Amino acid sequence: MLEYLRRELGENVSLVAMKDIQGALDRAVRTAVLILGGVASMTLVVASICIMNATYTAVTERVKIIGVMRAMGATRTGIAAAFLTEGAIVALAAGVLRVLLGYPSGSLLIAFIVGGGPRGASRE
Repeated sequence: MLEYLRRELGENVSLVAMKDIQGALDRAVRTAVLILGGVASMTLVVASICIMNATYTAVTERVKIIGVMRAMGATRTGIAAAFLTEGAIVALAAGVLRVLLGYPSGSLLIAFIVGGGPRGASRE
């Protein structure tokens, strides 16, 4: 069979097994997953640092308020819980806004790029 193909198509003909192609695709997918996992990990680290920075800034800006709260009898754990609750509420609000604003606009952008326009209009 190979000799027939070489006679018909020239000497640059070679055979490739599907297992070789599948192996190459598997390696490519594994590499892509590792790269995306690394990017996601770095994103989490950066987001954590940003949240810590925002919390630190909130505490340093509110030293007087914390002093007043302590003078009125608030405990350290109560003050810490108040700041952590505030941070959780801000993070939750940001997540909700991201879903409400980011998902529809992102999906519309992808649909526009892939579909060629609004509602899948063809480019013909």
